[in-house]
Amino acid sequence: LQLLQEQQFKLHKRPVEIKEIMRQVGRLFIFQCQHKRIGLKLVIEEDVPEYILTDEDRLTQVLVHLMTNAVKFTFRGDITIGTGRDPRDSASVVFWVQDTGIGIQENERKCLFKLFSRPDSESVGTKGVGLGLTIAKQLIMKLKGTKEPNVIEVDSVLEKGSQFKF
Repeated sequence: LQLLQEQQFKLHKRPVEIKEIMRQVGRLFIFQCQHKRIGLKLVIEEDVPEYILTDEDRLTQVLVHLMTNAVKFTFRGDITIGTGRDPRDSASVVFWVQDTGIGIQENERKCLFKLFSRPDSESVGTKGVGLGLTIAKQLIMKLKGTKEPNVIEVDSVLEKGSQFKF
């Protein structure tokens, strides 16, 4: 985490097959979803290019952090991991993780990406220290080459679920 904050690690960008990354990440969570009896959907929109230039390990790490949270906070319904063209910039690709979990209160969204900060989840019996989303945000900032803090869009409705998109 310290290396991330200090931007002291190097990205290893190369052409990466998007569909394969998405399938690999999906496979990592099949058994957890089956165990919890929640569905797992993989969406790869038709207009997604076959390859993108990125750091495969870092992109995978971001998706794994987002999926881990989705599985942790979803007790019924399903989780979708997806990718498609960015509607605001057709040259860019977006990724998202969407769940039908507990959702996040509006006032708790402000601190989602702060170190060791977690929404009030004690009532649902989840564990964690509040690092996953912080790490995901830092990695996305590095991948996008920006210091812009709003690199992950969060859309959430309490008791309906959440979507994290970057």
